[in-house]
Amino acid sequence: MAIRRLQQDFRQLLKNKVEGINASPSSDNFFVWNAIICGPEESVYESGAFQLQLTFPDDYPHRPPQVRFITKVFHPNVWWEDGLICVDILKDGWTPSYDVLSILHSIRLLLIDPNPLSPANLEAALLYRDNRIEFNRRVSQLIQDSLDAADDDDENDDDDDDDDNDANDDNNDDSVNDNDSEDAAQIEDDLVRFFLLKQDLKKGLKMLMPKKHRTLIYEYLMKEGVVVAEKDFGLDKHPAIPVPNIHVIKALQSLKSRNLVKEQFAWRHYYWYLNNEGTNFLREYLNLPPEIVPATLKRPTRPEGAKTAKRVDTARPSSPTDQSRQEYRRTGYDKQGEVGAGSARPEFRGGYGRGRGFRDNNRGGPGNADQQ
Repeated sequence: MAIRRLQQDFRQLLKNKVEGINASPSSDNFFVWNAIICGPEESVYESGAFQLQLTFPDDYPHRPPQVRFITKVFHPNVWWEDGLICVDILKDGWTPSYDVLSILHSIRLLLIDPNPLSPANLEAALLYRDNRIEFNRRVSQLIQDSLDAADDDDENDDDDDDDDNDANDDNNDDSVNDNDSEDAAQIEDDLVRFFLLKQDLKKGLKMLMPKKHRTLIYEYLMKEGVVVAEKDFGLDKHPAIPVPNIHVIKALQSLKSRNLVKEQFAWRHYYWYLNNEGTNFLREYLNLPPEIVPATLKRPTRPEGAKTAKRVDTARPSSPTDQSRQEYRRTGYDKQGEVGAGSARPEFRGGYGRGRGFRDNNRGGPGNADQQ
């Protein structure tokens, strides 16, 4: 029953392909599976590719499998010593309705949202709760260490691939000679699945950028304070940084998930702006002195010869208005006594309308009371 159920789970995996998740039975034991989970986006694990091993009991699916990380991972719910995972779906929450895909999907969600209340790694749980910056640094450093180790083994892996291909040919020939078509087909299928899984693992590791590429990206960001990248994951080189464009995007998105840069997107281009927390992180990562700051945070310096010209008051010819103003401001002028309220003498003038207007004696006219 367990074999039949595992075959059904494998068919479901092939039918319902999920990006970032892959699994296949081992070539020599159908109860042992190898799996790969790519770090989910918008998480601190997004730049990683993690290999897992699933060991199924004889009475599967009535009991859950044992799942552990082969790749070292710093996580509150993963035991540091053996990579075993502390998640409810593999314990009391298990039901026979769960399959391999649901298990791997739950583990991937655990990378996005750890549960520090049920810790397997107490140090990771405390850092996740109390010091998120240090937690993120430890995770990123461990991912980078696994990448460096994978780079060192690339040449050896290529040699092993050649040996595996020769072994596959020999096995196929032996199977044909045995005239056992059923066993030959089973062996061939297992070898193909194992080979594809190994290729997927190498592809996942290729998604991880070399340390020198990450250093170049960080140095440019620290110098300029801003990075612009086109949303083109297939672009071979970034215009300003001599690394693949996808490495720039992944590195900056990783910083953005840790709130070390501010991200904007417009006209098919990403814009990342370094903040104070990111400056401190890069200064520590690159071992830079405190006086090194990004260009966006530098104050503009004025050339030595450029000085502010002093304002020179030039004399201008006085006008009648200026003379009146000066007379008004002369010493001894009583502003309140001579210009205060009630000091002005009223002046009556003739106007238009019904009544008689005032007439000057010298000019004559109606309304002059002295002539009458």
